[in-house]
Amino acid sequence: MSINYSELPFYTAHDSFNEKTKNLRYRKLHRELSSELIAKISTFHVGTFHLCGTNRLMPEFIISDEAKKNLYYPQGFCIMESEADYFTNRSGLESYELRFTLDGQGKLEYEGQTYVLKKGDGFLIDCRRPHLYYTDGDFWNCTILHLDGLQMPYIFRAFASDGDVTFHAESCPNFELLQFQLLKATQKIAPYHEYKLSCLIDILLTEILTTKTLPPHSAGNDVYGDIISYIQEHFAEDLTLDFLVRQFAVSRTNLCREFKRYTGFTFKKYVLTLRINHAKQLLGQTTLSVEETAAESGFHDTAHFVQMFKQTVGVTPLQYRKGVPIQHNTRTD
Repeated sequence: MSINYSELPFYTAHDSFNEKTKNLRYRKLHRELSSELIAKISTFHVGTFHLCGTNRLMPEFIISDEAKKNLYYPQGFCIMESEADYFTNRSGLESYELRFTLDGQGKLEYEGQTYVLKKGDGFLIDCRRPHLYYTDGDFWNCTILHLDGLQMPYIFRAFASDGDVTFHAESCPNFELLQFQLLKATQKIAPYHEYKLSCLIDILLTEILTTKTLPPHSAGNDVYGDIISYIQEHFAEDLTLDFLVRQFAVSRTNLCREFKRYTGFTFKKYVLTLRINHAKQLLGQTTLSVEETAAESGFHDTAHFVQMFKQTVGVTPLQYRKGVPIQHNTRTD
């Protein structure tokens, strides 16, 4: 889908400056841009850099302190048409950068990896960490969205957990449309405006998180989904990682990695959670004894069941059945 970015309000600046000449450039930019916008974009010009090309910058987003403390929020957006000598080398910027290549080619060096970024390739990085990107060829045209928020560290850890900070249009075809919807929403002031922006950012981040890569066996057969379905049906049986590896012909390393990505749990914690939840149902809806409940839920040792139940739920099985208030300051690992 072709996105008509011209529907958005932009200031256009033709730039060619570096960290040594930036103050002189800012003085000249006052003829083209507002003081507020110059002050905003200057916060991103840290480290060493050479900005050369054409930038189309959206006006500054007005975000309340309350939203910055509790929600996702956009910090700035531009479309950069960079020339051959463009580069940025920095760290310590309080922001996450979501960049998407429209045309040309660039490179990103981040956390010991080098990524080639062609048309349809994007990345999400934590700008607090050292990063270097530059034009790889004659030009590199990109959209650049800076954002932050309370949940960003968690989302970023999940996104980068496989050691890859890139995503691709082939597996994430809705990225530009979702980003465009977010940018249009920044221009519409309405009740709970900041909550809507936060929701749209959440949808955008979830899209790249869930579709940036495809599992190794996803072509016609989602083997990891099958494994999780099997566990849900057989959690009360003797289940081990080694058994699942043999049963589904996957590597132990891939299984552990994909299991965490699919469920948010380790294998051991996921099985325990299924067993404890089933035990809670039996305690609340049947008259089975604690010993029978333990056996029905996959525990071979009643004492171990009682221990794990109290550790997870906060009360013993009998206390749970009697409706004793649950303690919430319990261990869950």
